[in-house]
Formats: sequence, C-alpha cells, structure tokens
Amino acid sequence: MTLLDNDLKTEETDLLPELTSYPDQGCEFSKTCLDCPLPVCVFDQPRGRQRWLKRQRDKEIVSLFQGGQDERELADRFRLSIRTIQRVLKKSLAGVNINRKTEVLENSNGTDF
Repeated sequence: MTLLDNDLKTEETDLLPELTSYPDQGCEFSKTCLDCPLPVCVFDQPRGRQRWLKRQRDKEIVSLFQGGQDERELADRFRLSIRTIQRVLKKSLAGVNINRKTEVLENSNGTDF
C-alpha cells in the first residue's frame, strides 16, 4: 500500500461535520460552547486563555486601584512586582492625565477601563 492509498483511505472514512457527533464539553469558562460569554473561543487563538485571564486580572487591578488600594497592596494581592502593576495602570489609564491616585479617582467618573 502506497502513501497515496493511505491518504485516499483516510479521506473515505472522514465524515462531514454535520454527520459527526461532537460532545460539547465547553471549557473552564463555560459549561458549553454555545453558552460561552467570550466573544472568541480561547481555543481558536494562540494563547487565548492566557490573554483572556490577563485582561480580566488587569481590569480587576484598575478597579481596585480606583477603589483606593495603592500599588504595593495590589502587588502583594496579585503576587506581581510593583513595576508590573505600574505598567498595567499606565496602559489601562492611557489618555487620563494623572500624577496622583486621587486624580485617578476624581477623573474615573465610573468609566470602565
């Protein structure tokens, strides 16, 4: 049997997706794929899961910072360096002219970063 014969045999046994039963087991974010809240499946993108988790972490860091926690408290809570916390805040608060934490609180106006 040649390599070409093996390929043809494989093609013959392949079924169309409509004729195949795929179990919808979801992932750690949703019980089923059809009910998933994510706009893009984490399995469809390289490092999709890590990116999504990092985005969620960054949103929580900004929210807690706006709630009054300082950089050191956030670094301890998330087990990150203070410099990493500063980078997250700088990236998330880009366009907001800030020099002090109180200015962030005054300028936030409930804005979702």
